[in-house]
Amino acid sequence: MLHESRIKLLGRILMVGAIVGSFVLFLFLVFSGLSRWGGRSLSLLDPTYASKFIPIIASVSEHQATTWTSYFFDLHMLMVLIPIGFFFCSYGQKEITNYGKIFIILYGILAIYFSVSYTHLTLPTICSV
Repeated sequence: MLHESRIKLLGRILMVGAIVGSFVLFLFLVFSGLSRWGGRSLSLLDPTYASKFIPIIASVSEHQATTWTSYFFDLHMLMVLIPIGFFFCSYGQKEITNYGKIFIILYGILAIYFSVSYTHLTLPTICSV
């Protein structure tokens, strides 16, 4: 029977091993050339990538950046409430670190960025707030 201290040590060892293993696998895939980013993924990070290098992806309207009128039509009043919600999440209880609030803020900011650069990702923005 394992004591509680040994279980915690085993959990830490497994967690560090998983992180190191994932990092080594990531480095192997990047430097070996076995894994490459697709054009649609690169156009999420750089919205001008598809128009410069892959015109077939740039010609599809759903891969275009979202216009502000359609963004406002989808989100309506949430356009005003999202910044207010981020404010209350970040300036709430200063003495207590709440990882849930940090997750909500990061998820919301990333969802807004990716939904602006790709039309079909507007749905995660609506779900995040």
